[in-house]
Amino acid sequence: MVLIAHFGKLPEWFDVWLHTAKFNPGIDFHVFQEVIATSQNGNVFFHDMTLTHCNQLPLLKVEGCEIKNPYKFCDYRPLIAELFPEIVAPYEYWGWGDLDVIYGDILSIVEPSFDKKLDYVSTGWQGESGPLGFLRNSEQVNRLWRLLPDVHSKLNDERYVRIDERQFISLLKANDFSCDIVFRECLFDLPAQWKDGKLRSLRTDMEYALYHFGGGVPGGRSEMVRKSGALIRHLRTGGAILVSKKFRPSRRRLVATKYCVTPRNRIAEALRGWTQRLQKLGNSPLPGKTQEP
Repeated sequence: MVLIAHFGKLPEWFDVWLHTAKFNPGIDFHVFQEVIATSQNGNVFFHDMTLTHCNQLPLLKVEGCEIKNPYKFCDYRPLIAELFPEIVAPYEYWGWGDLDVIYGDILSIVEPSFDKKLDYVSTGWQGESGPLGFLRNSEQVNRLWRLLPDVHSKLNDERYVRIDERQFISLLKANDFSCDIVFRECLFDLPAQWKDGKLRSLRTDMEYALYHFGGGVPGGRSEMVRKSGALIRHLRTGGAILVSKKFRPSRRRLVATKYCVTPRNRIAEALRGWTQRLQKLGNSPLPGKTQEP
């Protein structure tokens, strides 16, 4: 189970996120937001909730905590199991995530770690897994956030202080919880292709759990804003997506990197395939004839 809270307007690329989430039927996504009425779309559960309503949750009242702004919810992610106990209860693992991602086949990547009953399963760099991370649903893990130094002061600070990505992960390690720290994003193995729910590098053929285009990825979000309409139309026809990077001149540096997400034309792929076949036929001797020396 992955729980995501996004208060305010949904991003322009939301339909792309939804499309790739629904290609993961073995994982339930619970999205708390204030645009879509409480409903279910396959394995995606929408919960209508504003930030004001979120601050009325029993745990926050008891602990004397208030989420000061939408982004601050990220610091509250280690509290999810106690914030939403009725949702988390049925699952062996619960996790958090972001909307600025394209999912591959998540379970094919992380299920071996689930089978080993590991306490924390990461997907991000050095275990910092804000875009997608999983925790074992146990009382010891679910209550661990209480051991964070000065935790109530940090939770009531209006600034995001990276409790989820750094402080909580350090606490897991310090208390000998079993942590699976593996980078499972395709960012350093491009170009990659998303097709039929699989996100695979075209360079190494490695399969990945996600592509995170937010954070510090140069051009990632602006690219998705510009192309989200074309991408979702292409995806709904069964098309593929190409994730790549290109180099461009920069005023600050000689060369800068830009990350790109583009529809991969199925007709062009077919033509390339036929061209390769014809080239092979052209290099092969005809039946009954020998090649000239």
